[in-house]
Amino acid sequence: MSKHLYRTLLIWAAIVMALVYVYPTAGWMMLSEEARQARLEKWQQEDDKIARERTGYLQELLAGAKRWAEFDRDKVINLGLDLQGGIHMVIGFDINDLPEETLAEYRRNNYTDADIEREIQQTVLDQITRRINDFEAKEPIIQALGTNQIQVQLPGEKDLQRAKNLITKTAQMNFHLVLGPDEAAKALGAIRDAFPEEFLPFVKMSSLRPDILTVLPENYDRVRRVLARAKEAGVIPEDKTVAFSQAPKPYERQEYQLYVIESKPL
Repeated sequence: MSKHLYRTLLIWAAIVMALVYVYPTAGWMMLSEEARQARLEKWQQEDDKIARERTGYLQELLAGAKRWAEFDRDKVINLGLDLQGGIHMVIGFDINDLPEETLAEYRRNNYTDADIEREIQQTVLDQITRRINDFEAKEPIIQALGTNQIQVQLPGEKDLQRAKNLITKTAQMNFHLVLGPDEAAKALGAIRDAFPEEFLPFVKMSSLRPDILTVLPENYDRVRRVLARAKEAGVIPEDKTVAFSQAPKPYERQEYQLYVIESKPL
């Protein structure tokens, strides 16, 4: 009898765990696009509030349970293109389309056609991966196909034109003038005054240099959103832009620095 009861309890426990696991996915799939976007924005605000107030473990646990009940996006199972649709793209290239000077440079360095294809494919793969990160897709698949193609899958995404523009746009390098300490301190001070609760808790200020603000990687998205709002509200003038430094390398201090630059390139 006890053995039978143990087996029954084990089966019910497995069923309950399975329901807990699939609940966010089932609920999320039933929401409209408008409802999904509204919840994502609401959760962003809640996450920012928790980070600002540095709540304790119990509060975070309760917030996590509430988020799960609202179909937590982070708990949604990645269903893939076959189950939920999305965007599938294959980007190809031909080394014969390279400029003659570039191809000649490869030849001078004793590159074979296979070597050239391999190097270009890796370069394109790295570039597309960085751009897809800006798309904020849920578990994208980016991988090499053969020797001259890249496959991109964005499950659940619908905006094909935006994806194409993001992936295939031509990269450009621009140079912008970095403003001096006084102008930078004034611009950053205006943002601090306009968004004290949304901005101040997520930046570190130098006690000696008010024009130097740094941001930890985990606060990057929060600060980026505040800067976008400041730009829209006119807090950041049209002729100025607040930019992040490049991502820190593993052996460097893990933080970004904010720079105030001229919007118009040199």
